[in-house]
Amino acid sequence: MTASKSILAIIVLYRLSADESPAYTSLRALMARNEEAAAAIDVLLFDNSPYTQEPPVNFSGRYVSDTSNPGLAAAYNHALRIAADENIPWLLLLDQDTRLHEAYLEELLLAVRQLDAQSGVAALVPKLADEGVLCSPIYPPSFGPARPIPADWCGVTGENLHAFNSGGVMNVAALQRIGGFSPEFPLDYLDHATFAALNKSGGKLQILKAVLAHELSSHHEAPRNSATAARQQRVLEAEHRFYTQYGTTGDRLLRRFRLLRAVAGRLIRRKEGAQTWQMLKSALRPR
Repeated sequence: MTASKSILAIIVLYRLSADESPAYTSLRALMARNEEAAAAIDVLLFDNSPYTQEPPVNFSGRYVSDTSNPGLAAAYNHALRIAADENIPWLLLLDQDTRLHEAYLEELLLAVRQLDAQSGVAALVPKLADEGVLCSPIYPPSFGPARPIPADWCGVTGENLHAFNSGGVMNVAALQRIGGFSPEFPLDYLDHATFAALNKSGGKLQILKAVLAHELSSHHEAPRNSATAARQQRVLEAEHRFYTQYGTTGDRLLRRFRLLRAVAGRLIRRKEGAQTWQMLKSALRPR
């Protein structure tokens, strides 16, 4: 890598080769057509698959394989250390299933060129849509489910929004000020915890115009699968930890109310007893 690079893109793979990843294939195609992008961006592939895979053909970037699957936080912190060591100011985070397009890349490169150290912008985030429904950024949930920001809204904000990592470009210096990505959130709620910490430290978000297609795994898992039940338990644990660390007393009471209301609805419909019991226990859990 050279000092001229301004963005280090990290794509985290899991049970998928790089050539099967929409994030990698779309970024590779865009960089092949866009000289500015090719000059500005270096790519790190971090493979969390439980088996070793070969790097893609003609890939000159770093390829890290960790079959222990340490999660996203470990992968992102690895990339953060590289970016800091090589004076690369921005870190682009990509899930393997996020597909990039030209308008997003051009808007991103323009924003990075125009931002200066005094802007206070800690991250640039696109809007993410799952099957056409905006899922990030969102306003923090209150009595009901979280609401997405208006689809046409863009610009810099100091508001404490919840956003997903993928497609976000994080300021390396701002991440260093908060101690990097918290190992207490190895996967679930890592994005919310990171943005909450950046907001608490005074960092602002710049919401981009661009919308990227993004698949929410929670929307596409079989509801009665035992692995899904175990995943839900991990999500509930991470959610409880997030609100304990970053939420107010009011936030924690609202979360309890939302869970109890969801439990009541599931009991009425006699839906997924084991998962309903997990939600009830999480709702009644003390701080």
